[in-house]
Amino acid sequence: MLRSNLPDKWITWGESLPEYWSSIINDPELHPEIRDNTVTVYYRGAALIRNLSPSGDTFIGDVRFKYVPVHTTNGSEYLRFSGNAQGLRFENNLEAQNLGDCGQDVLNEYKRKMRSVVCYGESQVLHHVASHPANVIIDQEIPLQTTGSPTSEKLNLSHYDTQHQSAVFVKISMIHDPRLKADANQVPEIIQQLKRFREQIEKHHHAMIETSQRTVVIKRQIGLSERFEAIPPSEPSRLMKKVLLVIGGCSQQDIESVLNGKGEWSVFREAVEKEAAGLILCGTAGCPLVLEPGSQSLIFDTSVYNAS
Repeated sequence: MLRSNLPDKWITWGESLPEYWSSIINDPELHPEIRDNTVTVYYRGAALIRNLSPSGDTFIGDVRFKYVPVHTTNGSEYLRFSGNAQGLRFENNLEAQNLGDCGQDVLNEYKRKMRSVVCYGESQVLHHVASHPANVIIDQEIPLQTTGSPTSEKLNLSHYDTQHQSAVFVKISMIHDPRLKADANQVPEIIQQLKRFREQIEKHHHAMIETSQRTVVIKRQIGLSERFEAIPPSEPSRLMKKVLLVIGGCSQQDIESVLNGKGEWSVFREAVEKEAAGLILCGTAGCPLVLEPGSQSLIFDTSVYNAS
């Protein structure tokens, strides 16, 4: 799991926010996430800004060139920028639209460019879930090194559930994902993945809770307090033992079929109850992450691990 640390200069910087950082944190569609000594800013589940970190008297970071409006490229995948009195400027004098002070018109151009590149269904659902005003997102794109997988597997979100006063990891899939289905007497691949996540949560829940707490503290220090008004001080101190599964891109017929385990969904419906905290189905416009039974959701196991 990612470590959440930032150098002291970040914290000091957060006490007197430069205009470009204020613009970023005031945009509800942008999600700054704490990485090890850096910050990554996500939009639609993709990194708009990577490796934002202090360097001497300024800040530096990277933007993937395909997200930059009106650009020429020197062949690099990422373009390095630095911050100064004129805002965020690319270092190589490229013919590109600089982020500058990250005014809303500039951010809108970058987001428009990203939408033209990051246009798959899961990114749209993830974006709307992460930006939903009822959801309290602690972190995004969380890698876990799971047993049986040669590389780390990612959980899409970490969310604070106010009803259960607990953090819960969220996995987002799409209704047409073939990993949701399997023949009789077989286990769907997505269920196998949920099992691996559950095992890692059981093994590392103390560190995960500590990381979540530290993430919330640091985000408050760097200007993101308003996003965590629903989280009491010193929280989250609990973590759900299982992952919440969200399936997007569903029609009303899909929702009824999955919830009732009809036809090709019978194997999935029986298996998901054993490995997920709950199941929420939605269209492409996202949904509130409410862990209670409803017309589009099922709740299975909301038991938690405590910090101590």
